[in-house]
Amino acid sequence: MTAKFLPMLAVRGEPFDSPQHLFEIKWDGVRAVAAVEGGRWQLWGRDLADYQLRYPELEVLGRLPDGTVLDGELVVLQNGR
Repeated sequence: MTAKFLPMLAVRGEPFDSPQHLFEIKWDGVRAVAAVEGGRWQLWGRDLADYQLRYPELEVLGRLPDGTVLDGELVVLQNGR
């Protein structure tokens, strides 16, 4: 399986505006990395702990192409979705 690594974390910076940069909203959730290999998926967080049992509904990630790695924030937006 994919070797675990730490997820990217937000860093503090001075506000600015530039057409050469894209910005994203800082969601308040759980930072995690997901990886897919051989139809199997892994999910872990900042402490490299296995998060698969915490979020079994994400098993659909196993359908992504082998070699896929996602680094993002797990959030609940509305009505548990």
